Amino acid sequence: MKNVPYISVIITAYNRRKFLLDAFNSALNQTLDRSKYEIIVTKNFSDDKIDNCIKKNGGKLVFFEEGDLGEQIVDALKYAKGQVICFLEDDDLFMKEKLEYIYNAFLENRNLIYINNARIYIDDKGNYLNKGYSKFEKREKDVIINDFNKKPVNLLKIQQYANPWHNQSSIAIRKVILKRFRNALYIIKFSPDIFCYLISLISGDLLISNKALTKYRVHESTSASIINYESYKKIVPKSENKNMVNIILSKTKAKVSKELQKYFDIFSKDQEITYLFYAGNYRKKVLLDYLQIFHYIIRAFPKSAILRGLQVAFYIVAPEKFRRFNYQRTKKYIENLQ
Repeated sequence: MKNVPYISVIITAYNRRKFLLDAFNSALNQTLDRSKYEIIVTKNFSDDKIDNCIKKNGGKLVFFEEGDLGEQIVDALKYAKGQVICFLEDDDLFMKEKLEYIYNAFLENRNLIYINNARIYIDDKGNYLNKGYSKFEKREKDVIINDFNKKPVNLLKIQQYANPWHNQSSIAIRKVILKRFRNALYIIKFSPDIFCYLISLISGDLLISNKALTKYRVHESTSASIINYESYKKIVPKSENKNMVNIILSKTKAKVSKELQKYFDIFSKDQEITYLFYAGNYRKKVLLDYLQIFHYIIRAFPKSAILRGLQVAFYIVAPEKFRRFNYQRTKKYIENLQ
């Protein structure tokens, strides 16, 4: 259809406005022809300078007063005309060739429904950082996930190699898939990046690209940050990630293969183990969960499985004070990677 954009960029903001215009301008200044994409900014505040700039440059403003991130995205989808949705968080940036790459990739592969591109990390001033959050993320080539390799061990290997859901600003997904699962998306409080990855595994082919097309900003007000052990304990009980698979499957009639269902089970247990490590005295639960998935983990990445097994074993006998100390130590290690 003429004059209908192929891509809709949805920029999400909640309270924070410091980086929003930078994010908008990065989406505006693309090598892709402007007629092929639109920019939608959804936020819960008014700001004359920001709002005037967005309107002046042809962006759409959507005000979303209250609700969780999933609700905000579902609301923004009502205004999106594009066939493909590219997300951009208010504190991240697009590389100038991002949308042209996304446009060509989806046109070349009609079965493709999801792209997660590599990223570079910057600080609050836009300076490049040497490393990001995940020291294991080492993308050396593109990876296609299709029906031939959607087996638990293969997906676990890809997960270890590429972190295929990380960072919402690195995700592009067909709008029809999001609309199909919007009832589940509506009740997701955060981590929509994981949500998009899981529903895409059910729906079609995925491209995990090694091309860095997003600048991920690391700073104090990063929405996913957890400042200390106590805040972690408060957040964990409210987190739906460990039950996200159940939410997705309960809100849709999607058919899931036995192999993919097994991966979802492993994924859920692995997520739950991570939460329980810091959430309280759930030592038996952690041990039982890990034993159930161990034979898959060790086949996918033996060295990491052994290290994780030793960590689990030590967790079983360690006092709570040490677990609190270990959390602070881990957090400091992650910060040093930046």
